[in-house]
Amino acid sequence: MLSDTKDTGGSTVEKNSQVKAHYDALLGRTYTWMMGGASTNFEENRKFFDLHGLRPPTVDAKALDLGCGSGFQAIPLLELGYAVTAIDMSADLLQELKGHKEALARKVSGQSPLPSLTLIEGDILRLSALLPSDALASVDLASTAQVQSLVKNAVSFLKPGGTLILHFRDLTRHLEGTDRFLPCRTDENNIFTCVLEYEEAQETCLDGRDKEDRFVLINDLLYTRPDASAPWTFKKSQYKKLEVSPEKVLKMMQDAGMDTSFHPLAFGVVAVMGRKKP
Repeated sequence: MLSDTKDTGGSTVEKNSQVKAHYDALLGRTYTWMMGGASTNFEENRKFFDLHGLRPPTVDAKALDLGCGSGFQAIPLLELGYAVTAIDMSADLLQELKGHKEALARKVSGQSPLPSLTLIEGDILRLSALLPSDALASVDLASTAQVQSLVKNAVSFLKPGGTLILHFRDLTRHLEGTDRFLPCRTDENNIFTCVLEYEEAQETCLDGRDKEDRFVLINDLLYTRPDASAPWTFKKSQYKKLEVSPEKVLKMMQDAGMDTSFHPLAFGVVAVMGRKKP
């Protein structure tokens, strides 16, 4: 069954984090459209999971999707037979994921029942050790130390043979000049542009971050209107993303004793996989 979305509480700092504020203000309601639509992303991840042999090892296999968004990975994992716990800070995206699951349930009505999907609104770092899992997907961590902590913890809370998949955009290859202005998607009523600003490493450690951590300031700019007869409205918001190289993440996984592989995807996105040894 599909549970109601849970709110895990947490501190005011968590609730008002820069990333959550950005998604609440702008990106949460446009993310799926900006990324090319749900159906396209579901199909891409079906192919990815099939290509790399991701299959539930048992009938009660579990997957934990951290930073799940609107379910680009969660829905294909459900279709494969995993019971999925999906965690995100954006209530808008979780509500959208709930709708996708309901649509899938109607589509397969009369066939084998779908595994459960549990939605949780909260901080992925506080919730990542909820349950032993056979598969784990994650995105958008805020420091190199957090990435390393997640990888180390995955070894302890993944079941033997379980898989850790990290999808993220490789921001270590800096763009220059007007190449930093990225036209993300446009239709007759929406024009979405992203502008990247690269920051230098901090001289001192702040909020637990390593002084060597580097960040990219993501500026999302959206012109939108309800229809062709209405005036345009301009919306803008920004947040920081961590620069971390695929090579560094692969080494973290290898140091934690995982078998690893690297897979470049479209538009600078990469998938880094680690499998816990039996």
